[in-house]
Amino acid sequence: MMNHREQFLNSVGNDSPQAFLRFIEQHNSKNDSFNIEEALQTLPKKDHERLWSGLRDMTRRLLLTNPVGSRENDDSEDEGPSEWPALLSYLEGVTTVGLCALVVMPEKPTHVPSAFLETAAILHGLSLMSLPEGSESLQNDIAQLCELWFLNELEGKEELITQTFPYLIIRSLGRGLVSDVKRVWGLRQCLLLMDFDDESSESLKQLLHQCMIHPTYLKLEEGRRFLSYSFGLNPGLAKEFHKTIKNQIPYCTMNVLSLYGEVYFRAWRVASGAYLKVLEENCIQDLMFAAVHAQRTGTKSMASRLRKVLEYIHQQKKQRGVDEALLRLYQPIIWRAFKVANPMVRANAAALLTDTFPLQNPDAGNEEIDELLQKQFDILKDLLGDAHPTVRATAIHGVCRITGVFWELIPAHIIKMFLTKLVTELAFDTSSSAVRVAVFQGLKFLLDNRLSHPLLKPLLSNLQDLVHDQTERVRVVFLDVLLLVKGLKAIKFWNIVPLEQLLAQLEVEQSAAVIRRLVKLLVNSFHPTNKSVDVQATRCSALWQSNPLATRKFYQYVHLHTTISATGKFIAFLGNCLVKCAKNEHDESLSLEPVSQAEDKENSECLEKLGTYDVNTLAGLAETIAICWGGIKDKLDKSANDATRSKLVEKFTNALPFLFGVFKQTRIQAACLVIAGFLPSSSLPAFSAKCLSSLSSLPASSLSSEYGPLLNCLCAWDRTTDVLELINDLIASRMTGQRRDIKMGEKTRHRKKSVTFQLPPENKHMLALDFLSWMMGEPTCRTAVQEHHDKLRKIADNLRLIMAIIESHLTSTDSVPVPLSESDVEFFQKAFQAYCLSEIHLHHMERNDDHEGALTAMENVLVWGDRVLLPIINKDRKVSDESMKVATGAKRVREEETFCCLVIHLVETILMCLSEIVMLRMAEEKFYNQAAVFTTSLAKIGCKAVEFLPHLSKLLYQLAQSVLLTDETGSVTVQSGPVSIVLTNILQILTACDSTEVDVLPQALLTFRPALAEVLQLTELGRKRSSGFNACFFKPLLSALLANITQQTHVMEDVTDAEPELPAFASFIVKIITSAHALLRSFLLELKERVLSGAIDENIDQQEAVISLLGALGGKADTNAIKTCALHISEQLKTCDLGGVGKQRYVVVVVFFVVLLVVTLPYLVHVRTRGRTTPEMVSCSVLFRKVFSLFLR
Repeated sequence: MMNHREQFLNSVGNDSPQAFLRFIEQHNSKNDSFNIEEALQTLPKKDHERLWSGLRDMTRRLLLTNPVGSRENDDSEDEGPSEWPALLSYLEGVTTVGLCALVVMPEKPTHVPSAFLETAAILHGLSLMSLPEGSESLQNDIAQLCELWFLNELEGKEELITQTFPYLIIRSLGRGLVSDVKRVWGLRQCLLLMDFDDESSESLKQLLHQCMIHPTYLKLEEGRRFLSYSFGLNPGLAKEFHKTIKNQIPYCTMNVLSLYGEVYFRAWRVASGAYLKVLEENCIQDLMFAAVHAQRTGTKSMASRLRKVLEYIHQQKKQRGVDEALLRLYQPIIWRAFKVANPMVRANAAALLTDTFPLQNPDAGNEEIDELLQKQFDILKDLLGDAHPTVRATAIHGVCRITGVFWELIPAHIIKMFLTKLVTELAFDTSSSAVRVAVFQGLKFLLDNRLSHPLLKPLLSNLQDLVHDQTERVRVVFLDVLLLVKGLKAIKFWNIVPLEQLLAQLEVEQSAAVIRRLVKLLVNSFHPTNKSVDVQATRCSALWQSNPLATRKFYQYVHLHTTISATGKFIAFLGNCLVKCAKNEHDESLSLEPVSQAEDKENSECLEKLGTYDVNTLAGLAETIAICWGGIKDKLDKSANDATRSKLVEKFTNALPFLFGVFKQTRIQAACLVIAGFLPSSSLPAFSAKCLSSLSSLPASSLSSEYGPLLNCLCAWDRTTDVLELINDLIASRMTGQRRDIKMGEKTRHRKKSVTFQLPPENKHMLALDFLSWMMGEPTCRTAVQEHHDKLRKIADNLRLIMAIIESHLTSTDSVPVPLSESDVEFFQKAFQAYCLSEIHLHHMERNDDHEGALTAMENVLVWGDRVLLPIINKDRKVSDESMKVATGAKRVREEETFCCLVIHLVETILMCLSEIVMLRMAEEKFYNQAAVFTTSLAKIGCKAVEFLPHLSKLLYQLAQSVLLTDETGSVTVQSGPVSIVLTNILQILTACDSTEVDVLPQALLTFRPALAEVLQLTELGRKRSSGFNACFFKPLLSALLANITQQTHVMEDVTDAEPELPAFASFIVKIITSAHALLRSFLLELKERVLSGAIDENIDQQEAVISLLGALGGKADTNAIKTCALHISEQLKTCDLGGVGKQRYVVVVVFFVVLLVVTLPYLVHVRTRGRTTPEMVSCSVLFRKVFSLFLR
């Protein structure tokens, strides 16, 4: 070992890099006994000096002969490849020796060789970031050497950190490893050595800014400590860090925002002097001010994000000094915020007061504390009565939270005052459902405190009527409160809302969310899972007797609260009861062989307990079986529930034939049919064989409750083909006027030998359409039809003939057309609708087949409608023979009305199907263009098309949505051309209504308003994607506006006392546009582009209309846009040769523009006065109206 040590020293002393590297290799080798650490431990002080002097000199010489960075500018390939790797290996070896020396060095060494420090300085002096690729290990070793030197507080540590610390930060930011962040945290003290006021520290400051937003630093404890530590480096730097964090707040997750709050609090807790002042006034108080004045719109608004940052600080109120600091920092902000006019500021302040309650100074006297506390109670009371619902709702949340947390500390009279106001007043706030929702959400928080139960118990009964609230959200949260009460011992939910009221609401309830909660609330009362099945059956019968409609909904959700086996047992028990009742009703001596003695004994016992049922109750029990079985059907198909399913199949295989034979009531028969559909066809061979025959023998007036269960059974038993053939034959018989034999039981091309029958003489084509409608609407049947879509195609082909039949009646040239009966009209309508909808369904089913599809069929429908239907609406059918007019006048009028109603219904069907196709994204650009052309033809009939306005509005909305959809490549699926055409046509219809004698425009505008408002809102979404998106909406609007105003101007020229009011249609459009600032801005851009483009330069009427429109927008729109348009029109009028009257008008126009500039002044005053109307605004508006009236004359 001594020989190795001497040789190692000699390799350094003799300036032999190759020999030195051989010792480094031996040290790194596991098979060699040489270890540098052991050698260094045995070296005397003199040899240490010798070792490091040699390493220092050899390092200098090698670096001078081949300096770092020379490879980048050296193009020679002779010496570089051999010398450069050797230099890197040598540097790695020196670094290894240095690391070993620091490891074996005592904790507080009295002496460190000066050559060792010089060698470390040389290594540190190497630009760590400019070393070649592949030297990452060397960089890290050098950084580790300098890091250990600094942590061991050795002499000259300040010289070894300026390169090391930035390298470690860059390494942590790049790799994001926990170990790297911990190393940065370990070297935090070196930041105190930096001069951050010097320009040389700019790069380090940029790195620290990046640390502030890096996720690893925020998620790791040491990382957050480092960020907090950085705030105490320099006051100016702390302000910069705060700006960096504020810029990140809108984009952070809520969890990260809470971590930022921890960073601020840690920094504040250790700060003092100037640093504390900066943190409090420039950072934390700045966040408080922003949180009070931030926007509240959106689920993750800026206000909620800022509150999340401050939340961590608010939660530290138990720590010493926090209460006093919060009061001191909030005092100049929050008290003033409660008095401002902006309700959003008041709401933000209320939320912050809730988070920080109580704001107090623990070191103050009792009198001061009580006074400040009472001030906060008074503020909360005022907020509960605020004029704005958002403020009231926020205050309700705050009061309930404060009362629930500080119940024992708040005086009893104040608590009673708060709760009484909540329950008796705010819970019945008719102006805002959000306020009512907030009351119940607050009550949930209060009920978590058991001390509140005695006071709330008598108050909650006042809320029982709110279970019928018209707003779904209110009903949902109220039921959440009742579900919470259900788990309490002190309060019973039926004392708050009686069971009768809950059942009454369940009876009429349409919301699935509310029904689920109602059932969950009532399940223990009417279907207790901890009771036996006979108790459940007793309560089931009682429930059917009290409220049948509510019972049906109740049992649709009961299976969600029980196990599959328990539900199966309940179903089987009800089946036993039905069988026993059937035997008693039919004949006591009857014996049902499949029922065992044990089961018969069970039936007898249950019947004795349950008593006698009436027919309606028995029907209810049968429907309960059908409903519960349908709820668990999918789960029964799983292998884990085979036993339950087998038991039910076996029991009802034996019971159903007997029940069908005994009970003839319609409800019981229908329920048994539904149950039969859950069984395999082999279980009921006789019934399944005659099921299709029963369906075909139904009378034409049959209801869905009669044929629906039969259709479900047949589809469940794979008899869909037979049903579709029956429907096809019935429809074909009406279309062709022929009947043909039908062979029952055919499933394949080769018919089995079976009984055939002739279709009854009664026409059942209407019933066939009802069958088809049921099968396309019922999910189970629709799935079965999809597997046999070839049969549906035959039906659609037959239904297509209806267009020819309708055309033959509508275009008849006979002097006396064949009259249509009501049944014919109804059939035409249903058949045409069935054809269109069948094609839409087939489009999905045949998408992989070689078929032209629904789009071609619908294109033919559009052409047919344009050619046949629309001309009928546009002209009156005339009878040529005058004597026939007199003889059959009243009858002919009725016939004309019948034809007109038929055509209107057919056109509505076409428009409805167009909307469905657009909504389902089935078509492409060509089809949308054809649909737009159809609406153009529709618009040509003028005001008569107003009846189709609801369907046209829906089509417009669906088209507008389609424009916004993009495919995977980012291109727009539907261009804006069809949208513009449809909108233009709707506006043309509305304009036509404005000129009719019958005033239909107000109702038409009321119908169109929701769709137009939604479409215009979509334009703002589209504007972000395409700059030309807005044009397809605003160009037609602007053109229609100007045309409508021009038309009124001509009418008013002859009226001397006319007022310059916009016509009804123009006022309607302007009102919608000015309802949102973004819409008004886009409309003004379109108007400005129209004026500046010269499109109206040669049209004095258009210019007058623009002037009138600008006047209507005065005080609401951007003054610059109005001035630009006005000045352009003024310049154009100067160059026009207007003649005598024109010159007079020109003079008036010049005066008008002067007034117009004055009119814009109130807008500025309006802005400066924050929305308050001033006398200047009123006087300017009056002057404008007078001058404009003169202009119009």
